[in-house]
Amino acid sequence: MTFTITSLAERPDRWPAVCDMAGSWPVFVTEDLVGAACFPRIAAELPAYVLYDENEDGEVVATAHSVPFALHAPGRGDLPARRCG
Repeated sequence: MTFTITSLAERPDRWPAVCDMAGSWPVFVTEDLVGAACFPRIAAELPAYVLYDENEDGEVVATAHSVPFALHAPGRGDLPARRCG
């Protein structure tokens, strides 16, 4: 089976398929009013950070949304030195 990873910046026309992909999010995530208000902004304002994977039939089988941030900006500290776990 062949998969293709693409960003919404490359193919903004695929947003409906990315948005409609069946998910397995728990109810507390899907019914969060703040998250629901902010989540679509990632695709609209940062489409290069929304990736999706299509199978050879063109079906969206996975999505990834991320938000970049500048760690070494004035006023920001460092990440913790210890690892979790």
